[in-house]
Amino acid sequence: MLATPLSRWAVLLFSLAACGVSAEDLPSQKLIPVQKSALVEKMGLRLGQWHTTLKYEDAIPSAVDPVTTVPEAMASELRAKIGTSFETDDCLGYLLPANGALILPGISIADCDFPDMAAGGGAMRLFASCGADGRGVRSTMDIKASYTPLTMKSSIAIDSVSNGVRLRIKLTSVSSYSGACRLKG
Repeated sequence: MLATPLSRWAVLLFSLAACGVSAEDLPSQKLIPVQKSALVEKMGLRLGQWHTTLKYEDAIPSAVDPVTTVPEAMASELRAKIGTSFETDDCLGYLLPANGALILPGISIADCDFPDMAAGGGAMRLFASCGADGRGVRSTMDIKASYTPLTMKSSIAIDSVSNGVRLRIKLTSVSSYSGACRLKG
């Protein structure tokens, strides 16, 4: 039985990020590997405030073993999210925040490894692996994006496992530069 309510999953997923572009939509230019600390600069995204609208394209919970069941409340809540949208506002800069999180329009990823990250020619791909096997939540995130200095479209696939339940969530996002960063208050 899953002990973690859907709200804790939502916190994990929203902290991981959020992100419609398929791999076939990416420009054919060669993507160049890049370090997390240089990604925003490599992409040439305008520094400042970005507004993003994210849409749930799919959300599938499943048990990872025969003794675990997916709570019906969780399955129902996830089904209800498909087709719905939410919005974020992010402040982009060339420096990473104090917690070391990678911040892109609509995406904030902290405490993860990035075995594959590349950008160039208006395209970006990123793979993140978070958590440890056998110790709580573990997740992977696969992001594909196309961008200009003032816009970004992304697709994201999240695969998370916790307490015997696997969540596979697909999101798309559309982001645009909206001006100077605003103080949060």
